[in-house]
Amino acid sequence: MREHSGKFPVKKMAEVLGVSLSRYYSYLKNPMNRYRMDDEDLKVIIQEIYEVNRRLYGSPRIFRELRKHNTRCSRKRVARIMRENGFKGRQKRRFKVTTNSNHNYPVSPNLLNREFKVTTINSCWVSDISYI
Repeated sequence: MREHSGKFPVKKMAEVLGVSLSRYYSYLKNPMNRYRMDDEDLKVIIQEIYEVNRRLYGSPRIFRELRKHNTRCSRKRVARIMRENGFKGRQKRRFKVTTNSNHNYPVSPNLLNREFKVTTINSCWVSDISYI
């Protein structure tokens, strides 16, 4: 708004952007107010908790850690600061069962019985199925 104040009326720009005139003028007087300075301090603490916990924690867990250390703020504020600074919690992958031994499907017999020494060529074939 400051850059375009020479071209457009400040009152009209405030209406279009949804900013009150008093808020805009108070920002011009003191761009780094107490709330923003508190956000910067909080950002440092959040980043430290985030890094210590291997970048896994999201805003709810970081909020709980802040409460344990007697730092007062809301979970939404923590979420906003994390979003603004690109801190994203990662979810652990859930364990997926790939083998189900309880089934009624036919099972092939074990003809080799783990005796892999073969006397003639092409009498036994073996393979391995690996899942990644």
